[in-house]
Amino acid sequence: MDVVVVLLAAQPVLDVDAHVEPVEVLLDVEDGEGKSNTWVFETAAPNGLRRAGFSQKGVFKVGESYTFVGYQARDGSRMAFLESLTGPDGKTVKIWFGDPNAN
Repeated sequence: MDVVVVLLAAQPVLDVDAHVEPVEVLLDVEDGEGKSNTWVFETAAPNGLRRAGFSQKGVFKVGESYTFVGYQARDGSRMAFLESLTGPDGKTVKIWFGDPNAN
Protein backbone atom coordinates (compact mmCIF):
# COMPACT_ATOMS: atom_id res chain seq x y z
CA MET A 1 0.00 0.00 0.00
CA ASP A 2 1.27 3.47 -0.86
CA VAL A 3 2.07 5.92 1.90
CA VAL A 4 -0.08 9.07 1.78
CA VAL A 5 1.64 12.27 2.90
CA VAL A 6 -0.75 14.76 4.46
CA LEU A 7 0.01 18.49 4.46
CA LEU A 8 -2.40 20.70 6.37
CA ALA A 9 -1.29 24.31 6.01
CA ALA A 10 -2.04 26.90 8.70
CA GLN A 11 -4.76 25.00 10.55
CA PRO A 12 -5.91 26.19 13.97
CA VAL A 13 -5.53 23.61 16.73
CA LEU A 14 -8.89 22.46 18.09
CA ASP A 15 -7.69 20.41 21.07
CA VAL A 16 -4.58 18.69 22.43
CA ASP A 17 -4.54 15.54 24.53
CA ALA A 18 -1.11 15.51 26.14
CA HIS A 19 -2.12 12.99 28.80
CA VAL A 20 -1.82 10.04 26.43
CA GLU A 21 1.14 8.57 24.60
CA PRO A 22 1.49 9.49 21.86
CA VAL A 23 0.22 13.07 22.21
CA GLU A 24 -2.79 13.71 19.98
CA VAL A 25 -3.53 17.03 18.27
CA LEU A 26 -7.03 17.57 16.84
CA LEU A 27 -7.73 19.89 13.92
CA ASP A 28 -10.92 20.83 12.09
CA VAL A 29 -10.22 20.91 8.37
CA GLU A 30 -12.62 21.86 5.59
CA ASP A 31 -12.82 19.47 2.67
CA GLY A 32 -13.35 20.55 -0.94
CA GLU A 33 -17.10 20.84 -0.36
CA GLY A 34 -16.78 23.16 2.65
CA LYS A 35 -17.62 20.41 5.17
CA SER A 36 -15.57 20.42 8.38
CA ASN A 37 -13.77 17.19 9.28
CA THR A 38 -11.73 16.49 12.38
CA TRP A 39 -8.21 15.16 11.82
CA VAL A 40 -6.11 13.60 14.57
CA PHE A 41 -2.33 13.90 14.36
CA GLU A 42 -0.37 11.62 16.66
CA THR A 43 3.12 12.67 17.64
CA ALA A 44 5.82 11.74 20.12
CA ALA A 45 5.24 11.23 23.82
CA PRO A 46 5.50 14.37 25.97
CA ASN A 47 9.15 13.68 26.83
CA GLY A 48 9.96 13.29 23.13
CA LEU A 49 8.40 16.67 22.40
CA ARG A 50 10.54 18.23 25.13
CA ARG A 51 13.64 16.69 23.52
CA ALA A 52 12.53 18.22 20.21
CA GLY A 53 12.55 21.67 21.80
CA PHE A 54 9.04 22.15 23.13
CA SER A 55 8.50 23.26 26.69
CA GLN A 56 6.49 21.07 29.04
CA LYS A 57 3.55 23.49 29.06
CA GLY A 58 2.16 25.14 25.99
CA VAL A 59 3.46 22.71 23.39
CA PHE A 60 0.50 23.59 21.20
CA LYS A 61 -1.85 26.47 21.87
CA VAL A 62 -5.50 25.85 21.06
CA GLY A 63 -6.71 28.31 18.43
CA GLU A 64 -3.26 29.09 17.03
CA SER A 65 -2.46 27.94 13.51
CA TYR A 66 0.25 25.41 12.68
CA THR A 67 1.26 23.67 9.47
CA PHE A 68 1.30 19.90 9.89
CA VAL A 69 3.09 17.34 7.69
CA GLY A 70 2.46 13.70 8.42
CA TYR A 71 1.60 10.25 7.12
CA GLN A 72 -2.04 9.25 6.88
CA ALA A 73 -3.21 6.04 8.56
CA ARG A 74 -3.19 3.12 6.15
CA ASP A 75 -6.91 2.52 6.68
CA GLY A 76 -7.61 5.91 5.04
CA SER A 77 -9.09 7.48 8.18
CA ARG A 78 -8.50 11.11 9.09
CA MET A 79 -5.61 10.20 11.35
CA ALA A 80 -1.92 10.78 10.67
CA PHE A 81 1.45 10.46 12.36
CA LEU A 82 3.19 13.83 12.58
CA GLU A 83 6.53 14.15 10.81
CA SER A 84 7.07 17.89 11.18
CA LEU A 85 5.26 21.07 12.03
CA THR A 86 5.70 24.77 11.55
CA GLY A 87 4.51 26.99 14.38
CA PRO A 88 2.91 30.42 14.28
CA ASP A 89 6.39 31.93 14.66
CA GLY A 90 7.55 30.25 11.42
CA LYS A 91 9.88 27.80 13.19
CA THR A 92 9.79 24.29 11.71
CA VAL A 93 10.50 21.30 13.93
CA LYS A 94 11.00 17.79 12.58
CA ILE A 95 9.50 15.32 15.04
CA TRP A 96 10.06 11.99 13.29
CA PHE A 97 12.97 10.79 11.15
CA GLY A 98 11.75 7.25 10.41
CA ASP A 99 10.78 5.51 7.22
CA PRO A 100 7.00 5.57 6.59
CA ASN A 101 7.31 2.26 4.75
CA ALA A 102 8.94 0.63 7.82
CA ASN A 103 12.02 -0.34 5.82
